Amino acid sequence: MAVHTFDRRRLSWVQTSLLWGGVLAVVWMTWSDAAGSVGLWARAARDGIVYLVGPGVLAWLYGERLGWRVDREALRNTLLLAAFVLPFYLVGSSLSTVRAYYPMWETGPALGAFLPHAVGQFVIVLAAETYFRGLLCVGVSELG
Repeated sequence: MAVHTFDRRRLSWVQTSLLWGGVLAVVWMTWSDAAGSVGLWARAARDGIVYLVGPGVLAWLYGERLGWRVDREALRNTLLLAAFVLPFYLVGSSLSTVRAYYPMWETGPALGAFLPHAVGQFVIVLAAETYFRGLLCVGVSELG
């Protein structure tokens, strides 16, 4: 049984990225409305399925890349960005209104409680970055 892939002559990768991005956004919003307020792991699962698996399957079918890269330049830029935003995090964490909202799901300072919480939040951030920067930004990068 042959795997059916999309006909690349009909839609360009840019058109398909934008179309698929819209479809995934509608799926995410519909799933969010149906689920209501959800916990950390339900949100991590939903975001992982919609925003990680969705773009990954599309890129695999089209033989395209989502821009994931780990090399010296990427690590340098990550460290520079972390150094840049650290003062904002420090100031923000001192504000009572920010502390009342974050963390978005309650956790404790003990390693056994904090580590799974951090992993769940990392999955959510990775999924969002894959969708917005990987599918939408890299997907339309040939536009300029």
